[in-house]
Formats: sequence, structure tokens, C-alpha cells
Amino acid sequence: MQGLFILAAIIVGVAIYLGLSYFLQIASPYAGFLLLLYWGGLKGSAPAEFPAAFFGALGGVLLSYLLWALPLAMGSAGLVIALLLITFAVYALVMGWLPLVVNNAMMLLLTVGTIGVIQEKADFSGIAASALLGGALAGLMLLIGRMMARRKSLVPASSAG
Repeated sequence: MQGLFILAAIIVGVAIYLGLSYFLQIASPYAGFLLLLYWGGLKGSAPAEFPAAFFGALGGVLLSYLLWALPLAMGSAGLVIALLLITFAVYALVMGWLPLVVNNAMMLLLTVGTIGVIQEKADFSGIAASALLGGALAGLMLLIGRMMARRKSLVPASSAG
């Protein structure tokens, strides 16, 4: 029964997310889904893991944007700068530096953000908005979960009679 409750909550959450994406005219809602999949599926929705997943996802969007924008603005020099930034990010990941931002969530969104079709469309503000919306909904889920847990802990256990 608990599995059905969780499934229903996921369906409602996805419907709300897609509805808000439509209302906010976010044409590419996948970044929020990737953030939620990473945090929920790979990090078990652990509250302590949320900030790194969120900031890492935004960092990945930023790096993929820079890989698109810098070469347009600066030519070959911009491409070199973007590739150096990505190289530093990978090195920082290997070394465990800046884990709040440089983590596997960053690399996931960076990888997806560098797909040719996505680079051609270049809707990075929409991608960032999608990640922000996904993060906001995840934060809301955390708050609701904490409130429910707090309420449950305040309710005295029924005594066996």
C-alpha cells in the first residue's frame, strides 16, 4: 500500500511540475526532471544531499551555457576558455574539491547540456528555469516531509489496551 501512495505522490508531483512548466512557458522541462531523478533516485531524496544536487545541476547548466556562448562571443579563445573551465571542473570532481557545486549532478547536466541538439537550440535560460523549478518543488517536498514527520512525532502513540 505504501508503494501505491508513493506512486500517487509522484504522479501528482509530475503533473504539478509539468503544469507549472507549461504556465511558466518552460519549453524544456528535462533539466528539472534530471535534477529530481539524480537527487531522488541516486541520492535517495536525502535532505542533506539536496543542496549539492541543486547547485551542481545549476553549475552544469552554467558550464554548458559557457561552452555555447564563449566561442560565439570570443571565437577560438572562447572555446579554449570554456574547455579549460570544464577541464578544471572535472579535475575538481576527481579531487573532491567544491563538492557543493562540483559533483555528479553538475556532470549530468553538463553532459546533457552539451548534446548537439540542445546546443543548437540554445535555450539555456529555459534549462536553468527548469532546474530552478525542479529545485523549488524538491525544496517544497522537503518542507512538507519535515512538517509531516514533525506532526507524526507530536502525536502520541496509541496505548495497547
